[in-house]
Amino acid sequence: MRRIGFRFLLLSIAVLAVLYRTNDLLRNSPLNKIQKISSNPSVLDLRDIRRIRTLITQGYGSRRLFFIDYSKGYHNGIDIGAQSGVSIYSPVAGEVIAAGDQDTFCRRENYGKFIVVKDQKEGAALLFAHLNRMHMNVGDAVSVDQIIANVGNTGRTTAPHLHFTVFKNGTFELRNKNGCGSNPEGRDINPLRYLESL
Repeated sequence: MRRIGFRFLLLSIAVLAVLYRTNDLLRNSPLNKIQKISSNPSVLDLRDIRRIRTLITQGYGSRRLFFIDYSKGYHNGIDIGAQSGVSIYSPVAGEVIAAGDQDTFCRRENYGKFIVVKDQKEGAALLFAHLNRMHMNVGDAVSVDQIIANVGNTGRTTAPHLHFTVFKNGTFELRNKNGCGSNPEGRDINPLRYLESL
């Protein structure tokens, strides 16, 4: 009888843990985050850290969406929930050093449409991915608060959002990934800490 009681207790704990995790995933889903967009829903200003924190649907280093496989075992940036077409402001002045559309090679894989801006002050490379539309070309100068692109749903996504990665100074490079065109790579750093330092 004690054995059955102990097993029941373990099973109850496991069920509660699954229910808690499911509730957490649903509460923090991209669709719920998109509905919370406040102030100006047509603009995404990455220097507005307080607002950005409320819109994060996938954090740096975490794997909250267990059904998506990350090749390195963790997420190399942050995902910011926003409606498709929302304008993205550059948080830094710099230059566009890379741009591409991986969907032309492998539809619904990797980053889709992306732009990489090199921060003229820190030298870091900022990746903006899953874009709907790009307003800049490689070699273009970028100023703070300039619209560089629009949020989209290209590449491997579950909902419209901006994927934002910061690569440490001197580590950024483009590599061909599985025949899906140029892939932005490098040594990533915590994007929120980087934004807080601006």
